[in-house]
Amino acid sequence: MKSLINYLNNMRWNRMFTIVLSISILLFTQACAPRRISTQSAGGSPVSYPFNQAGN
Repeated sequence: MKSLINYLNNMRWNRMFTIVLSISILLFTQACAPRRISTQSAGGSPVSYPFNQAGN
């Protein structure tokens, strides 16, 4: 009976460790991701330039 309680306790810790590890990896990848600078959030309007400007 004591071994069963120890087994269940170890399973609980393993599950908690797995969840915490996956959340930490997710937060770490989000923190290391390059930031995107959006001009629309700053109130500016996006400007598109044509690739071929020979006509100007």
